[in-house]
Amino acid sequence: ISGVQPFFWGCMSTSGDFGSIGMKKFVPHEYTHIAQQKIMESNSPGRIFLPLVLTEGFADFYGMALSIDSDSVENSWDTYFRSGWIPTEAKTFLKRADVLQIQSLVFKSLNGDYTSIDGHWYYTGAYITARLVAAKGNDTFINFTKDFKVSQNLNRSFESFYQISIEDFSKIVAPEIKFRANQLVNQ
Repeated sequence: ISGVQPFFWGCMSTSGDFGSIGMKKFVPHEYTHIAQQKIMESNSPGRIFLPLVLTEGFADFYGMALSIDSDSVENSWDTYFRSGWIPTEAKTFLKRADVLQIQSLVFKSLNGDYTSIDGHWYYTGAYITARLVAAKGNDTFINFTKDFKVSQNLNRSFESFYQISIEDFSKIVAPEIKFRANQLVNQ
């Protein structure tokens, strides 16, 4: 089974190294989705969802954070940003795109467009989530998602909790994502 292209990166590492990322990340990634669903529960008839880039990035970031110990953090994140599973189309785009194209992708993705480049949301979303958590901590990130559930306006919730617009945030993280994408190994 480890020789088959995984259904999604968190199920199994493409290298077959179950000890580093792979299966150890699968359960925490999916558990994070359960926690997200609880956070985003709504009594209203129409359920509100985070943009896909945050939904999957949130799950990949916390999936990794929950599955690794303090001794392997740097190695695990380095492995993720070099060989994390994303579709070939997304990997190729991120490696070839310039900073402005990535900025546009991040901005559109945070505004709910997930049709631009299929499958990039795990990778770019994990980086976006990591930056948001690094900026203001876990509690702020969770409170931001709860606020979005109520406000139903991602831009307003984002600016309220992070004191920056999504557009300006996209400008900051695009060069960083580009730097990371340059390290991606084609497999």
